[in-house]
Amino acid sequence: MINYKIIYQILLFVLGTIALFFGIGIIIAFVIVLSIFFSILSLCKYFRFYNLQNSRKSSSETEGSNEYWKHFEYRYFELANDNTSDVNSAYKTLNVPPNCTDEELKKAYRDGVKKYHPDVYEHLDLSSSIKETYANKFQQIESAYELLKQVRGF
Repeated sequence: MINYKIIYQILLFVLGTIALFFGIGIIIAFVIVLSIFFSILSLCKYFRFYNLQNSRKSSSETEGSNEYWKHFEYRYFELANDNTSDVNSAYKTLNVPPNCTDEELKKAYRDGVKKYHPDVYEHLDLSSSIKETYANKFQQIESAYELLKQVRGF
């Protein structure tokens, strides 16, 4: 069993040491450590070292751990890029919570496209203002999905 209290104390000690050594705040030290961690993680993924370890696991374990890391990476990049309002509004546009799976996100996108795509209402006898509203909603759905795909890395 993992003792999180000890890990937390070690992490605080390391962050405090880094902050003291460089004369920076502990939050900045935390961001630096996260940056280093994700740089190493990206390199490992790039060189596919993680596949060696995942090849020994069952597919369900691998899928679950990948979902965890995608969510963790999303949280890190959301903090680092400080685009939380854009990301949160994208989730609201697609009517999904931020902790939804990639499949739920894709389904919400498909449902929105089916409802607001211009081909759906073009032949209907609707006023131009309603058609314009639907077109704007369709563009919002497209933009939100593209942003979330970029943030989540798929």
